Amino acid sequence: MLAAFSPVLRADFVNLDDPFFITGNDLVRGGGPIPFRGIFSEQLFTPHYKPLVYLSWAVEQRLFGLEPFVLHLDNLLLHALNAVLVLLLTLRIFQRLAPESAHNRLAAFAAAALFALHPLRVESVAWAVQRKDVLFALFYLAALLVYVRHSEDRGVWRGSVGALLFLLALLSKQTALTLPIALLALDYLLGRRPRGRLLLEKWPYLTVLPIGLYLYGLHGLLGSGSLRLLPSAGAEAGQVAGPLSLAAGQVVSICYRLTAWIGRTLLPLDLSPAYPVPELGRSAEYPGHLWLYPVLVVAALGAAFYSSRRGRVAAFGLSFFLITISPALVLGASETTFVSDRYTYIPSIGLTIMAGAGLRWLSGRRPGAVPWVRWALAAVVLVLALATYRQAGVWKDSTTLWEYVLSRHPQTGAAWHGRGLVRQQEGDLEGAIADHREAVRLDPRHAWAWARLGDIYRSLERLEEAERAFGRSIEAAPNYTRAYNMRGLTRFALADYRGAIEDYTKALALEPGAWEVLDNRAQARLRIGDLRGALEDSLRASRLQEATTAAPP
Repeated sequence: MLAAFSPVLRADFVNLDDPFFITGNDLVRGGGPIPFRGIFSEQLFTPHYKPLVYLSWAVEQRLFGLEPFVLHLDNLLLHALNAVLVLLLTLRIFQRLAPESAHNRLAAFAAAALFALHPLRVESVAWAVQRKDVLFALFYLAALLVYVRHSEDRGVWRGSVGALLFLLALLSKQTALTLPIALLALDYLLGRRPRGRLLLEKWPYLTVLPIGLYLYGLHGLLGSGSLRLLPSAGAEAGQVAGPLSLAAGQVVSICYRLTAWIGRTLLPLDLSPAYPVPELGRSAEYPGHLWLYPVLVVAALGAAFYSSRRGRVAAFGLSFFLITISPALVLGASETTFVSDRYTYIPSIGLTIMAGAGLRWLSGRRPGAVPWVRWALAAVVLVLALATYRQAGVWKDSTTLWEYVLSRHPQTGAAWHGRGLVRQQEGDLEGAIADHREAVRLDPRHAWAWARLGDIYRSLERLEEAERAFGRSIEAAPNYTRAYNMRGLTRFALADYRGAIEDYTKALALEPGAWEVLDNRAQARLRIGDLRGALEDSLRASRLQEATTAAPP
């Protein structure tokens, strides 16, 4: 595994969320004591709440500094631990299902190897921000393993340990909310009859569940629009033109995504950190007819239901996949979220269990074929490991990342925006302008790209163009505080002081504690002769700045 993922250890941070959550985050990079209060209150009551992830980064920073090698190494170590847990979990499951089988170890090893070395795992390991995937999975898988053991002896302490692991998983990623339903799927797989006792033994988990719902907010469970910080490239999931109804479009969207994830699991070709979002109103955007995807999903469900007459593994595997991937289906249709590889991290275990059970069945049915089965498994694992090694190299740095995406999906606005950020940082402002303009051409509502265009125009003193760019950013994202502030600064430079005050006021309505904006408004009010307003803003800005600086950890 280390060899397959070794390019990760030579990778740098990338400009896809790493600056926002890690390198530019005061909770992580600050010196002195770890700010526990800030970490456990950051993004509270939102679907992005993940205090244990921030805590792990803060500890790494205090011990080693913000070294990408350390963060990537720890991601890889967590992934290795998860692979061991998958091995133990699947072995326990196969021993429960067929204790007399001599091929349970082979089946469990196959499931763990296919999980660990599949190139779809690369995004969760190589992207530093995705610490939440590997960390939450550690607690989630441990909880599943404890539950399987608990179903054997019903020890009270195992239920308490499982609930504690559930809580730790919830403090790492909201996908952990699916655990109680996943436990019901495990009950089905293990042949446990649906009696009242099954619900009673889950009371520790059901006690923790409301805590998770409270921490994330109900909109985290229902998948409200706040799941995205800003509108992103691509059409909205379920947004359909023509005769299709909205509900039909949502069905097609969900089925398209499920088909893409399962298809890439079976045949991991042309993987990418970002994928174009198809327009569901145009069937030509799909490899096949628009309704092919619902047909494929229904066929898969039908096959799993039919196979349940002879065994429960296929039905469990597909059910586990659907249960654990369901949170991803409510995400907005960004090019870096719509069918992203990372969302298969836990769900893929259901499919690998199906594969391991298939190998066990074949080995038991034809004992003479066991050596051939082992050689075939070794060949498949080797091919996957080589594909993983190649895919891991894509995350070397921001330039490599976005050049790779553009070579495969040049219609992806996020990639043009990402490369534009690199060029802007390198001082190639004309190249950055060209990339950002292509990003907004592909997606006119790409608020970040418009804002970056405004930044560059402002640095070049092309103030009228900067004002228009910030205006387009605000049109795309009316709650984008920074765009209001930057347009206010631009209008101030154009001597439009009243327009600047209007923008600063809107920014403060969105973020009342932004002392920098208050200070900017004070300067604008001073220019129009509003001395009292300028003094009030200046004093309030000073108090907020002092409070921010003196805030305890």
